[in-house]
Amino acid sequence: MSGCSVCAALERSATGGRDLDAGLDSLWGLDDPDLRLCPRCGDWFVWRRSVAPGAQALTRLARPMALVMEELLSGTARPREAVALVEPSLLAMVVDHLNDDALAPLLEPFVEWFPSASGALGVALQQRLEAAARSSRFNARLTELLGATPSSKRARRLLRVCLEPGTTAQRPKPLAADEVADFWALGVPLEAVWVPEDEWARAIAETRVQEVSSYSSMGTAETGWVRCTNAKTDRRECAVVPPGQTAEHTEWGEMFDDRDTTAVCWQPFWNGQVAAALRHVQGASKRSLLVECARWLKQLERGGGEGETQQTLVGWLDEVRLGPEALERALVVVTERSLTHLVRGVRARWLEGDCRAAVDAVLTSAERGRRDFWGHGDTAREALVRMELLRFIVRLVSRGELVA
Repeated sequence: MSGCSVCAALERSATGGRDLDAGLDSLWGLDDPDLRLCPRCGDWFVWRRSVAPGAQALTRLARPMALVMEELLSGTARPREAVALVEPSLLAMVVDHLNDDALAPLLEPFVEWFPSASGALGVALQQRLEAAARSSRFNARLTELLGATPSSKRARRLLRVCLEPGTTAQRPKPLAADEVADFWALGVPLEAVWVPEDEWARAIAETRVQEVSSYSSMGTAETGWVRCTNAKTDRRECAVVPPGQTAEHTEWGEMFDDRDTTAVCWQPFWNGQVAAALRHVQGASKRSLLVECARWLKQLERGGGEGETQQTLVGWLDEVRLGPEALERALVVVTERSLTHLVRGVRARWLEGDCRAAVDAVLTSAERGRRDFWGHGDTAREALVRMELLRFIVRLVSRGELVA
């Protein structure tokens, strides 16, 4: 029992009438449950309504537990250790009242645990994480933690919130006007998310915007590109072609009976982007692009964990001491499907000088991950890597930024 003049009379657990918590301060002013603090000694109590009419129940928290909860609320706790110590009913109260600074270090363990959390804690975690998903501060980090294809129903629901219109997940910063002009000069189209507002408005007016359309008609899927004339359309579903070109439009009778919009619309578009850019890579620019692709592939494969063969292939992206024939013999015996793209990357750089194969190897690596219903992997990461490669190619060709 405490020797405090305010709360000494309260046992570790007590039930009584309306004045049971007299002299204690309410932390949040909640109806039930709430935390009460002793203003004199600083002890913490959990306050609840009792089943008896007009009765209350108070439970004094042990000092270590109170300290952990205080650290959680202030954002100073070591996340995993602290969360593991707090019982679920108390943690649910904490989750409901975390400010953004306190939530930041807890985001990763919360994402790991909320799919299996039950009761009040499960509800509190879901609601707090959904609020965070709509916040510009946490949206991108949450999307990264959830991955491209979460396995649990709760996690998939949270990812949908991250990606819904108005959020910032995977939303690229639009290119500057001069960089867009460089893309247009080379005849390279762009996903609409990369186009700044003024160019978006011009493209709409000039019928240079195409939008993914996919719906069902008489039990048959109808998927294809259609020209877009509405500036309020979700740009994530649109692409923009350079001035002088007209956006693609699929007539109704030529739509594909397939709801996989990535395969029907986006993959051919992305392939066309890369092909349009690579047409301009000649001479010394080829070597610079091969070096850049090797750099990207090595970065993406870092920590791949495929064993000695994988590490050897990654090392060969930088330097090979074998002659061409010996290198080819070494590559031929690598039969693991998971390493095919690395073999392609090594062969593209040292044996074939094939820029298209080098780019494909990088994009294959970027897309690796858990597959969705259609068999696609991490297309969000692939899209970002593809755009970085395209920007490199455009700078290389337009401004002669060669890599030694």
